[in-house]
Amino acid sequence: MYPQRFSSGLKNCTFKVMVSDSPPFTSTVERVKRDMEKLGVEQFIVETLAQLEQFEITYISYDNAEELSVVDSNLSVQGPMRLVQERQVDIILGAMLLLEQRAKAFSYLWGHITFSDEFKIVVKRADVVPRWKVIYLEFDSIVWVMILVTYLVFVKLVLLFFRRKQRGLVALMMMDYLFLHGSKLGGKTKARSILIVWIIFAYLISTYYQSSLTSLMAHPSTMDQVTSENDLVAFNVKPYLSRFLNQLNGEMEQSKETVENECDIQLECMKRVSESYDVYTIVLYSLYLQSS
Repeated sequence: MYPQRFSSGLKNCTFKVMVSDSPPFTSTVERVKRDMEKLGVEQFIVETLAQLEQFEITYISYDNAEELSVVDSNLSVQGPMRLVQERQVDIILGAMLLLEQRAKAFSYLWGHITFSDEFKIVVKRADVVPRWKVIYLEFDSIVWVMILVTYLVFVKLVLLFFRRKQRGLVALMMMDYLFLHGSKLGGKTKARSILIVWIIFAYLISTYYQSSLTSLMAHPSTMDQVTSENDLVAFNVKPYLSRFLNQLNGEMEQSKETVENECDIQLECMKRVSESYDVYTIVLYSLYLQSS
C-alpha cells in the first residue's frame, strides 16, 4: 500500500468507525481510557491512514464482540454489519472474517491476518499422573499378576520343605524379601536353594521398580494428551463451541450442521474445556494468545 499516492480526497472528512472490545484487534474507547491500554492493531492502521490523509475518526462502540453478522442470499444483513449497510456507520473493525456472502455485500480494506492467523482446536492440557497412581503404574497389570503368581508358586515350593508351624512365617519372610529386607531362615538345603532363587528374583524386581519409581518421581509423567484430530475421535471428545462459531459453522456452505453443546461467549468455552477432558473448542489463535 502506498498511502502517499492516494487521490481520494479524504481530507477533512469524518468517518464513523464501529469497534468492539476484541483485543488485540480492537479496543473500545471506554476501555482505553479506563485501563490505560493501547488501541488495537486495526485501529492503529486506521489511525495511521487518518494522519496521512488528514481525515477524522469518530469511534462508536458495540457491546457483543461475538455477535455474528449473517448475510443471506439477498445480501441483506443481520447483526452489527447491518449498520454499515444502512450507512449509520462507515467502517466496522474487529477481526471480521471474510466469508463469500460478506465479500459480495461489503468491501474489505485489508486482509492483514489472512496468512498469520487461523482457527485452533483447544483441548485440556494433560495433568501430571498422581503420585499414588505412579506406585502401581510402574508395571502393567499383567506384570503384577505374574509377580503374584510367581510368589505363590515359590511359597508353595518352599513350604514343602518346612514344618507346618513355620509355614506362615516363611510366607511373610518371602514377601519381606521383595522389599530387600534380609532375614535368617533355617531349613534344608533344597529349601535354601529355592529361597536363593527367590531372593535373586526379588532383588531384580525390586531394584528395577525402585529405579523407575525414582525416575518418575523426579520427572513426573502426564496422562494421555490429545494431539490430533484422530485422538479426538479415539477418545470420543465432543465439540463445545461458542454461539458465534456455531452460527458461523451453520452459515458456511460446506457445513450446515450446528453443534449441540454451546456457550454464550468464547471465554466460557475455554473455561469449560480447561475443566474437562471430554470436550474441545475452536478459537482464533490470536484471541487465544491474547486471553492466555
